[in-house]
Amino acid sequence: MKISNLSFYLKFENLLLILLPFSLILGNLILNLNIIFIILLFFYNNFKSFHFFRYFKQLNYFLIFLITFLGFNAFFSENLFITLKGQLGLIKHLILYSALCYFFLKNENSLKIFINILTIVILFTLFDTFWQFVFKKDLLGNYLIESHGNRLSGPFGDEYIVGGFILKSIFFTSNSKFFKQKYNWIAYIIISYIIVLLASQRMPTVLFSFCLIFLFFLDKRFNYKLAISLLVTIIIGVLITFNSNPKIKKHYIDRTLEQVGIYETDWGEGHKNFWDSQWGAHYLTSIEIYKDSKLFGSGIKTFRKVCNKDEYSSINSVKADSRCSSHPHNIYFEILAETGLIGMMFFLYLIIRFIKYNKIAKLNFIKDNPEVLVLSFIFFWPVQSTGSLFSTWNGFFYPLFFSYLYCLSKKYYYKNT
Repeated sequence: MKISNLSFYLKFENLLLILLPFSLILGNLILNLNIIFIILLFFYNNFKSFHFFRYFKQLNYFLIFLITFLGFNAFFSENLFITLKGQLGLIKHLILYSALCYFFLKNENSLKIFINILTIVILFTLFDTFWQFVFKKDLLGNYLIESHGNRLSGPFGDEYIVGGFILKSIFFTSNSKFFKQKYNWIAYIIISYIIVLLASQRMPTVLFSFCLIFLFFLDKRFNYKLAISLLVTIIIGVLITFNSNPKIKKHYIDRTLEQVGIYETDWGEGHKNFWDSQWGAHYLTSIEIYKDSKLFGSGIKTFRKVCNKDEYSSINSVKADSRCSSHPHNIYFEILAETGLIGMMFFLYLIIRFIKYNKIAKLNFIKDNPEVLVLSFIFFWPVQSTGSLFSTWNGFFYPLFFSYLYCLSKKYYYKNT
């Protein structure tokens, strides 16, 4: 290959990786196009170098099982068209994982470039969201919504996912060049936590709180005195925020206590426990769907259609009439309902196999890379509301997570052997 051609492909690869973090803000259309270009370039490079067939030969048993399972999932689906569309999305993300691993390892600077650009995008999101909080409108013209404790959306417009974006993204940037000075990193994560708190997005705030505790006592950039001082400061800061902003307090405290049934508020509608909340109704509906399709599920992405069935209106929840949504808001309930027991076993097997093969769970690796434990908690802690595993935006973070871990483990064990 000519040097000029090689230079072109390297630049194009880097361009796609640079655009990827921006795509998360620009919307699903741009994100999908970016992913498709990355996959096509991955196929082209491997076909041209004859690595493609050798690569997939190593995965022959996995592919046979996957194709067989998806066939049964589609055959028993409640809506074949929606399921096939969802399966294409799943395959897209599986190939994206391989493509990201390929490009991140092919050029040692590729992962660094991606992380540094992701850091810039996060910093812009933090500034834009804070601007929206102060001036009631962000830099892109998106207005603050005063319901539910002044909900902030930042650059995401009418999508209230800014807290989830910051939470899912920030710990990938732990080793960014911007944070070689530990106090830059400390300021970065504390400011991020404050923005997520002000965005009035409860689950990201709760998860972020636990992540900070993990990080303070695992990350070598923190000593115990500093960790305890920061925790006390954060607790005081949260209490001051709740005391000075009744809407935020009402959203975080009163609404949460009402939804778990501790006490009833004006909008409580007779809530006795968590299952009487809208999320509880989603989960109960998922369980009933699983009972009707135990082995292969109702079909990927069919929850939105199946949940309307009359037989599910009798679930034990005062929110039974609000049981429907595009997905169950928990990846485990989603997998169980839409892919059945076999799909759940397949999912758990892949995670365990990945951890074991790449030695992710070894103590030395976790000590030197504490963000691994934090990211694992964010993506797989079962007691949380989540986006859909099979969606474009939320689903993207899973191949990113696994490709990041794969490359991190490869580089770590290469340096230490």
